[in-house]
Amino acid sequence: MKYIIFFSFFFSSYLIFSQELDSTLVRLEQTLKTATSDTSKIKAMLNLGEYELDHNFSKAEDIINEAYTFFKEKKKVLGQNYEALILVELGVLKRRKGKHSEALKHYIKALGIFEKEKDSANIADVYHNIAMIYKYEKEYPKSMDYFRKSLQLNRTINNGSGEGLALLLMGSNYKSLKQYDSTEWYYNKSKAIFSQLNDAKNLQRVNNYLVTIYLKTGREALALKLGKENIANSKKKGVKLDLVNNYFRISQIYYSEKEYREAGRYVDSGIKLAKKEGLKQKITEGYSKKSKLWYKLKNYKSAYFAHKMYKKYSDSIYNINNAKKIQELELKYVFEKEKLKDSLHFSQEKREIQLVADSESSKKTLYFMLLVTTLLLSAIIAFLVKRDFKYKKRLLELENKTLLEEKEQITQAFENLKNSTNEEERVKAKQDILKLKILIEDDWNHFKNKFELLYPNFLPLLKASNFKFTKSEIRILILKKLDLGTKEIADMTGVSNDSVLKTQYRLRKKLDLSKTIDMISFLEKNVEN
Repeated sequence: MKYIIFFSFFFSSYLIFSQELDSTLVRLEQTLKTATSDTSKIKAMLNLGEYELDHNFSKAEDIINEAYTFFKEKKKVLGQNYEALILVELGVLKRRKGKHSEALKHYIKALGIFEKEKDSANIADVYHNIAMIYKYEKEYPKSMDYFRKSLQLNRTINNGSGEGLALLLMGSNYKSLKQYDSTEWYYNKSKAIFSQLNDAKNLQRVNNYLVTIYLKTGREALALKLGKENIANSKKKGVKLDLVNNYFRISQIYYSEKEYREAGRYVDSGIKLAKKEGLKQKITEGYSKKSKLWYKLKNYKSAYFAHKMYKKYSDSIYNINNAKKIQELELKYVFEKEKLKDSLHFSQEKREIQLVADSESSKKTLYFMLLVTTLLLSAIIAFLVKRDFKYKKRLLELENKTLLEEKEQITQAFENLKNSTNEEERVKAKQDILKLKILIEDDWNHFKNKFELLYPNFLPLLKASNFKFTKSEIRILILKKLDLGTKEIADMTGVSNDSVLKTQYRLRKKLDLSKTIDMISFLEKNVEN
């Protein structure tokens, strides 16, 4: 009886909490339901869509797409300003799904409409969103330029919230560049503005960001305390994107303290929620963290699997074609702005929206079936747990043996290359190298050590240059020094051709080289001189 009373109390408390949580949602849905004019209906759709972007991503997508369909039917009545507002929300949808070039296309189209109407507040908002695209693409100088434009415009029109958000995200860019003093300065400036405005929502956003900077500057206890408060707040308010980010921030704290399993628990929670919400950018981030955690736990096969998942999602977001599309869109915007100036004409986008309705059905016999299934599953799980223990023990033995064999293969391949006396032997030695797989950090370090014995002057030459090569760029240059092609490098390192091409593209851009000039020859000739 006491369990029934407890359950009733718990369920009642949950209902009260849910009612408080959903009061805003109920009000927004009611406003849409009772809208009588086309204008009031599109406004209600936009407000509900914006709310759901933080709370129910798939529902937000349906609402915003429905709003765009409705706008197309009532375009003559509603006017272009509403189209631009919908395009901005569509851009946010695409950005969070990792479709950056599509998001930028929507933003640029919206920007043209707002500029034509001289709508400063919304121009500032679009600048902010474009800056976010470049931030995710790791184009930090461009990102900062757009954030500065947004900041300046928001100050001109006295929009405190917009100013605070611009400062916050500028700080986040500095964090990515590891300039932590500047990061914290911008965060605190942003916090001061939101405190003055009594803006609880954005104050919470600043607190979310502060966790990472506390961790980076050695204040782990403060970071953990604030991080757990942020998780509780995100759950209470039902803000899914913030909750994913806060799971990952807490995982980073435990990672720094070498509590890898506890860190993994939070990463798993973040990945699970990101998948449910369709947040591809966050799924990518989660698998990257998971791979590092498995590696620290010396579960190399799981680390490799997580890394493959990371590459799968990452390559779908970051690739050379996507970078080209973004550059083309930016150039097109500049060209159109110069060409049309006062009279911009936009072609109507041809797109069909499909609404999918879900239906549920239930039967009384389901409960009996569930009971039987649960009993069967319990027996199966008990058997699998026992078998899994034996399997993991055997797997560990195989992993250790595999690592030793891979190191021996790397050593032998470089010995063959070093001792080759003619072209035929050199070709055979190169084929031995092509058979290698450099999938984890341990493999790569061993590979690099052997490479340095063969070419002792190459890595010091790269370090002596002023180009400040990244780790991935150095890897590509080492493999290019061994005369390996794009496909060979991709096969050896377990990444896609696009990923290798993107790194090579960045290298050529950094070195200011055309495709016809060999990078290795250029470096060896110019750096030595």
